[in-house]
Amino acid sequence: MSYANYIKDYDRKAYGAGSGRKKPVDRFSGLDVRKMFDARGQYDKSKAEAAQMVLDYADSIKGKSKMGGATRDALDKLRGYLKEDEPNEEPKNVERPPEVREDQERFEETRLDLPENQMPRLEDAYTGGGRGSGGAEDGSMAAIRGGDDLNEWYQTKFVPHLEADANATNSEIGDDSRYFLSKFAFEPPELGSIKELFDRYKGEIEDLD
Repeated sequence: MSYANYIKDYDRKAYGAGSGRKKPVDRFSGLDVRKMFDARGQYDKSKAEAAQMVLDYADSIKGKSKMGGATRDALDKLRGYLKEDEPNEEPKNVERPPEVREDQERFEETRLDLPENQMPRLEDAYTGGGRGSGGAEDGSMAAIRGGDDLNEWYQTKFVPHLEADANATNSEIGDDSRYFLSKFAFEPPELGSIKELFDRYKGEIEDLD
């Protein structure tokens, strides 16, 4: 028999209040909750697995079987086992200081995949779509115009984006370092004095000569 079948076939009239009457009462008592949960050991179920199955069973018989305050207390205790089984989430640094958010916003504004920041196309210089007005009079002028557009993009879009990327990354690393250091249970170890280390081994190094 599986644990699921054990729960399915559980006799709610066999234990607890009302079970000794001539006509036993259908009641899912706190005692029933504990007995059902404790039977998990016979079916190799973890506390979290058994707790979930008992809770699901209790939900399925609502309105069909009597339940009292002791039942609710016992079920609430089982819900605690579900929380214990949940994996611990790694802490995340989501509340950034204003200066870090400014660097992040600047990076987003300079992203090269935004339409206004994309690299100009050489063919636009030949069709008049590049900077300036009136288009190109001939191929040579179009090539010059295209080169000027690319140089302007490099200086006003590409380089600022690299700077914004570096600044945002540097700010985030610094802020994350401060955040996670504050979560340490103990202070980080002290490295000690370089001078003391040098003085300590200076004599031994000189003896090797």
